[in-house]
Amino acid sequence: MHRARVAALVSVLGVLIAACGGSTIGAGQQGAAATVAPIPAAPSAPADFIAFPGVVMPEALRGVWIANVQRPGPSNGLWRLRITEHVMWLKNPGSGSDADYFWAHTDRIDDKSFHQQADGDCPEITYQYTVTGDQLTMTTTRPQPTSTEDLCGDGVVIMTTPFKRDS
Repeated sequence: MHRARVAALVSVLGVLIAACGGSTIGAGQQGAAATVAPIPAAPSAPADFIAFPGVVMPEALRGVWIANVQRPGPSNGLWRLRITEHVMWLKNPGSGSDADYFWAHTDRIDDKSFHQQADGDCPEITYQYTVTGDQLTMTTTRPQPTSTEDLCGDGVVIMTTPFKRDS
């Protein structure tokens, strides 16, 4: 499986969800997205890694989320999405320790969506997200992959599998 791209995608929020504008807005309005210039990809980064300091993840997204991916495309099993104040991380089912989380390339987020920048293998993508109770759900207009050979589609499968907050 092509892990570098999945890192860029997963971003369900990565796993969750596109970086936060953090402002209070009226019903039906979308807050401005935070954004900064692209930086080189970090396939695996230290705990204090912050790619885009201007990106602030919404409080409702922060924490660890788990998705049980059981569809063709990515590695099947429990995927973890860890969202900190500024960064969205993913960890695949075969990883053992927290050091195995990888950056999801989330460069913009607001209260409804997040954006993952393009990397060398896959194009940029935007996910819309909702948090209802302990469930995080993400959608995108990019189609689901039609084969396991679609490495960029793996991230779509992972991120669009519902995530449950880890207790």
